[in-house]
Amino acid sequence: MILNFMDHFFSIILNEIIITPLEKLFEKLNPTYSIRLSFEGKIIQFLFLCSGIFVGCYFAGYFINNMILGYIIGSIFLYPICFMFLRRKTCFNEESKVISNKRDVIIGYDPTYYWFLSLISSLSIIIFGLLWLSVFFNINNIPLISFPILGIYLFITTSLILCPDYINKFLVFDIRKQSGFYLYSIINILLYNLILVFLIALISMIF
Repeated sequence: MILNFMDHFFSIILNEIIITPLEKLFEKLNPTYSIRLSFEGKIIQFLFLCSGIFVGCYFAGYFINNMILGYIIGSIFLYPICFMFLRRKTCFNEESKVISNKRDVIIGYDPTYYWFLSLISSLSIIIFGLLWLSVFFNINNIPLISFPILGIYLFITTSLILCPDYINKFLVFDIRKQSGFYLYSIINILLYNLILVFLIALISMIF
């Protein structure tokens, strides 16, 4: 009986304090489109999800006595969606969808696609960055300056991924279409990791 009461109590709290206000906020942000399909709605839902992941990573880092690692991993999830939240009116909205006469899926600048792309790109840079550092240096002799340099590089590449409206102006294909986005993703990951190799080689020459 007590458990049923607590379950009912928390259900009311959850609906009245969190879910209902969020639904009203979604409707204000984008009254034309369905809440679940709205790009802006997706961004806000991801924002809450990634905030929870960030907090979880932070506490995980605390328990394993490596809060810096927890902060970095959490930021990989949270930073892209915060960036998209700030650009939800100028880029990541339904107006980015285009009409095509060809048989191609139109995705526009869908935040789900670009969040996953930024996540995959960031993880690949971190993994291959550590791998190449161990190749160019002895594992115990990696210069400490290389980590902030890689951090800045990761920040720049992630930010560029989240500016698809600017990038699209310089491409011969349209990344608002699904086929164009997939091609862009492959080029993006390969190019950024190739630049990463040259960057680490430059670090090895200087330090």
